[in-house]
Amino acid sequence: MDNNNHSGAIQAQAIRAGYGQHIILEQIDLQVLHGGITALVGPNGSGKSTLLKVCTKLLAPEGGSVLLNGENISRLSTREMAKRLAILPQGPVAPANLTVRDLVEQGRYAQVGPFRMLRRQDHEAITRAIDLVRLNDFADRDVDTLSGGERQRAWLALALAQDTAILALDEPTTFLDIGHQLEVLELVQELNREQGMTVLMVLHDLNHAASFADQMVVLNRGQIVGTGQPWETLQPQLLQEVFGVDASIISDPHTDKPLIVAHRSALRTGTVEAMKPANV
Repeated sequence: MDNNNHSGAIQAQAIRAGYGQHIILEQIDLQVLHGGITALVGPNGSGKSTLLKVCTKLLAPEGGSVLLNGENISRLSTREMAKRLAILPQGPVAPANLTVRDLVEQGRYAQVGPFRMLRRQDHEAITRAIDLVRLNDFADRDVDTLSGGERQRAWLALALAQDTAILALDEPTTFLDIGHQLEVLELVQELNREQGMTVLMVLHDLNHAASFADQMVVLNRGQIVGTGQPWETLQPQLLQEVFGVDASIISDPHTDKPLIVAHRSALRTGTVEAMKPANV
């Protein structure tokens, strides 16, 4: 992570947000530093996906503001946002009979010239995005014929075709088996390390977040209760109070990153209060 630039690629300030009368987030401050991978984690109902939506202008906050490279996103059009930040939502679905190349083309429409015609540089960007996710041999295949991991890489290529410096992902490993989960996360890490992309993503698996993120932000019941590097953030008391597990934290022998070994549910033993079941 580039800690020399302290301005933040994304800065959320005093965010209050929710859905209708149901407020999820209250007075949230978040800074996503340039050039790093930031993972939002927390139990179901904690507000992590809601925070991602606010940061990417998919959800307007009731209060507070979000700055994208210092500019308030409330002043940016949808097209301007798409030029600066690419987002891969949770569980996207492609129309039938759409090839990989057709899908990835959709990512260029914020950049195209007059009459929404694709130019040479647009075709080059589409080809480059497909190459980055290693789907060259599948470019003319229908998206619905791909495996789960291949399909997720195709959607990631759509986001990359936008040619932005910031990438936001909402649970990109949902419904994938462990092999494809690691494949997607390794690709995201490669984009960060080799292409310099700033990444903000929601992850469900704490060990994946600890392994791949530079910064972890832990939410619980609409509040940020922990933030920092994985070793700083993941502590046994936090795991017990937020996630309801008694666990040990050891060093991964391959990466030296923290590895959580859960022993038992603290919820079942009555050590902590049960968590809300809602998904937000």
